[in-house]
Amino acid sequence: EQFKNVSLVRAIPAKGSFYFTLDCKEFMKEKCIHTSEELALDIIHKIKVATVPGSDFLLPETLRLSYSTNRYMEGIDRLVAYFNS
Repeated sequence: EQFKNVSLVRAIPAKGSFYFTLDCKEFMKEKCIHTSEELALDIIHKIKVATVPGSDFLLPETLRLSYSTNRYMEGIDRLVAYFNS
């Protein structure tokens, strides 16, 4: 999995679903990002990848990612680059 090489983010797979969650707590702390909404907006503006703020699911320092799109791997590559920058 590509996120193993991202030091400040941890992937949390969902069992039997079409999404997974990213624990972004350390990244958010390092970059002074206060909410998952703020992080999701930064990502969409900078790298054009849509994510869902974890706060929508009572997980305020996470993002939810769907892998139900044919451009999934492109989005993951962009996210890995974003989190490693």
